[in-house]
Amino acid sequence: MPNPNLGPERATNYELGWKGQILSNLKGTAAIFYSDVRDLIQAVRVSPTQSQTQNINQGHFYGFEASLEAQLSAQFMIGGNYTFIERNVSDVSIPGFRPVGVPTQKAFVYATWRPIEPLAITPNLEVASDRWSDVLVGTQGPNAPIRAAFPDLYIRTGAYTLANINVNYQVTENVELAGGVRNLLDQNYELVWGLPQPGRTFYAKVRAIF
Repeated sequence: MPNPNLGPERATNYELGWKGQILSNLKGTAAIFYSDVRDLIQAVRVSPTQSQTQNINQGHFYGFEASLEAQLSAQFMIGGNYTFIERNVSDVSIPGFRPVGVPTQKAFVYATWRPIEPLAITPNLEVASDRWSDVLVGTQGPNAPIRAAFPDLYIRTGAYTLANINVNYQVTENVELAGGVRNLLDQNYELVWGLPQPGRTFYAKVRAIF
C-alpha cells in the first residue's frame, strides 16, 4: 500500500578501520562499525495480504568486516572477505517485529589463476546465512493451508552457498572480454519468501575504454 506520509530515514554512522600489508605477499583490511538509525524505513504488514513501507521508530546496527588477499605466485592469487552484522530494531506497536532482508553473516572467497598474462580465471564461492522475511498470504481461500503452516508474520529464509566462475581476457589495453557462470550448481534458494532466485546463469560481457 502507498504511504504518502513516509519520511526520510536518518542515521549516524561510526566506523573504525585498518588496512595494511601483513606480509610481503599478504594484505588485509578490518573494520568495526555502529549505526544509530532513526525513523527506520521498513516494510510492515497492515493486513494478511498487504504490506506498507513505514518509518518504524529506531534501530541500532553493529558488526565487523575483514578481508585478506594473498599473492601466492605470479600466476595465482587467493582472497576473501567476511561480514557480520547485527540489527536491533525497537517498535513496540508491532508485536514480534523482525528486521527483514539482511543476513547476519556473509562471506566471499575467490582464487584467480593466470595461465597466460591476458587470461584470468576466477572461481569464487558466496556464502550467506539466513535472514528474516515476511510471509504475505491470505487467511482464506487457496492460501489458507499455507497460512496455517506459517502462522507467524516472519520466517527465516535466504541461506545459500553459491559456486561461480568468471573468465576475463584482455584483448588489448582498451578492450576486455568476460564471461562466466553464476550459481554453477543450480542451487534453489530465495532471499524473500515465495520468490525464488535465478538458477544457473550464463553471461558474456565486452568492455571497451576510449
